[in-house]
Order: sequence, then structure tokens, then C-alpha cells
Amino acid sequence: MTLLDNETMLNLRDEDFRDAVTLFRPQFIPGTHTVLFHTQLLTDAEGIYFELPSDLWSLDLDTGTLTELLPYGGAGSSSISPDGQYLVIVGFDRIWTVDVAMTNPREPFSGTTWIGVGHGVIEPPIVWDYEAEVPTFRTMLFPDFDANLAQFNAPFRVFEFTLGEPTSSTLLFSGETEFLLNTALSPDGYRVVEWRWDDPANPKQIEPGVTSYGDPESEAGTTPKLLHTF
Repeated sequence: MTLLDNETMLNLRDEDFRDAVTLFRPQFIPGTHTVLFHTQLLTDAEGIYFELPSDLWSLDLDTGTLTELLPYGGAGSSSISPDGQYLVIVGFDRIWTVDVAMTNPREPFSGTTWIGVGHGVIEPPIVWDYEAEVPTFRTMLFPDFDANLAQFNAPFRVFEFTLGEPTSSTLLFSGETEFLLNTALSPDGYRVVEWRWDDPANPKQIEPGVTSYGDPESEAGTTPKLLHTF
């Protein structure tokens, strides 16, 4: 059974130059047969075309019902809480949450989220705490990012957001990366790893450093540790 054919997908977007429209980052709502997805436009036009998740749709696989949740330009990357009750949306300048029914909107963070780099972007990672009684996620942000410094010497902050009533946010720890493209947040949200070049002219000299929550070497938990040099 085909629920979304080519014509239906094309009609989800209205750009004149679209050649195809595909599902972008589909994810199931836990405990249901409903999938949420963004759309991605494909084109044969010359040049580089990079697209961000900027709309949001819902498809009920049992009934075939297709619903537009957020119009193009009104969304961002999304993540569903493990209990299937909340949706976190990372827009261009804020993080906001809603119930999966798209009610009770809240905005726990306002400021720099996505960072443009060349023909792409750096998206804030969303990591869920699967053991928390109340849906909780952590993310790494660069709220003080200065575009004039390019991607170098960028201060980062790791926040924890709890989606109860009311929604709360906590700054867990902070630090500074030499080059923000080389950073990654651990699956539990308590470590930031960075790959550093000891000698930029010698790519074999790599120094992975880690900044940890509650690091005993620093009151703020922000002292990078040298792990290994290849």
C-alpha cells in the first residue's frame, strides 16, 4: 500500500525548481504507528543546494492521514521524548517544546543554536536521559559564538532541560574549543570531546581532549584532559 506517492510528495512543497521531494529525518512517535518527518527538496539545477529541516508533517500509517504540523519556515530539527509525550524543536535562534499534539508551547532557550559553516550548518545535538522520571535532554550550544572569529576559540555550554511543569533549564558545564567543527557531545551529555592538532602542519599529531561535567580539576568542570596523541 502506497501512502505517499510522488505527486503527493511534490505537492508538499511549492518551489518552481523542485525536481523531487523526499522524506527528511522520519521518526516514529513511541507506542504509535505515527511518523513525523520533514521534507527535503531535490533539484537537478546547477550549483550547491543545501536544505535544513524547516517544516514538519505527521503521517498516521494506520489511516493514511497526512497532517501539516508546522509550515515551511516555521520548524527546525526535531526530537521526540522517549515517552512519546513531548517534541523538542531546535529552530534557528531558539529551542522550544510542545506536546506531541502540538499544544502547550514553551521556549526554554532563546539565542544562537544553529551555526552556519560554508554550505552547511552545525546542529545542536539532542541527547535524552532514558533513566529520568521526567523527560530530560541535554545539548551543547555556542550561545556566545562570534562569526568574526570563524570557527576558532569558540566557547561552548552544555545545558540540561527538564520538560516538566514548569520546564526548567540548568547549565551543567562550559568550556572553550579551539575549533568547533571537531567537537562531539557524549551520549549521556556529560562529556565534550574535541580533536586538536598539536601541529597544524602535521595531521598525525592529534590530541583528543575531553571536558567533563564535575571534573575535579576545575570548580566549573571545564578543564580539558589530554587523552592520547597519535
